Parts: sequence; structure tokens; C-alpha cells
Amino acid sequence: MAAAPTVVPRMKLGSQGLEVSAQGLGCMGTTAYYGPPKPEPDMIALIHHAVATGVTLLDTADSYGPHTNEILLGKALLQEDGLREKVELVGNIGNCKFNFRTRLNMTINNPSMQFSSRLGSTNNIIMISENMIKT
Repeated sequence: MAAAPTVVPRMKLGSQGLEVSAQGLGCMGTTAYYGPPKPEPDMIALIHHAVATGVTLLDTADSYGPHTNEILLGKALLQEDGLREKVELVGNIGNCKFNFRTRLNMTINNPSMQFSSRLGSTNNIIMISENMIKT
């Protein structure tokens, strides 16, 4: 006899009435990091399985590509009618990829050098947000 499918409970997030799954899916590993790239059909199947079991909070970031993670999510969510309306997308903004050791050495050797605040600027947040909703 097959086990009953697990359904992830939902919870309120914040004070605006948004309800999300109590467990989310961090999508970083679907397109970046943790070894070589995974086959796209397998990652789309993973996203579909997560949503089917009630995981509707999907977390992505522009620094995972850029844009490759968002494109994968777009493909997965558009394959099934109504799937996009079942999920909440979370976008991390202001992350960057760089060689920390090199950047740290540059900062130590040049105390006047500051880490860029451009990543969290209003213009950058708007640009990243617009790029995310295009996919």
C-alpha cells in the first residue's frame, strides 16, 4: 500500500495577510553551485513535485545566473496551467558573486575602498525585479 502524500502546512507571513507554505524550496541548487549543472527536465520535475506536495514558496536570486534560475522557474511554472498562481516567488536582491579573498585583500590594502552599495540601490532593485518578472 502506497503512503499518503505529505502536504506541507501553510502559515501567515507578515501582517498583510499573505499565506505561504511553512516550508519553502530554495532554488539555488537547481541552476548554480553544488557541482555541475543538473539536467533541466530533472529540475523542472523537482519544482513540480514540490508544488504538488504543497511547497509553494520558491526562493531565487539574480546572483544564481544571472537570470538562469528565473528562466528555469518560468519554464517550470508555465508548463502547467494555473501553476504560477499557486506559488509565491521570493527574490533575493543585492547578492553578488565575487572572489571574497581578493575583494577582502583589496579592501584591507586600500582602506578607503568600500563594498559597493550599488547592489542595494533603488535603481538596481527595480532593474532586478523587472528582469525577474520578464521570465
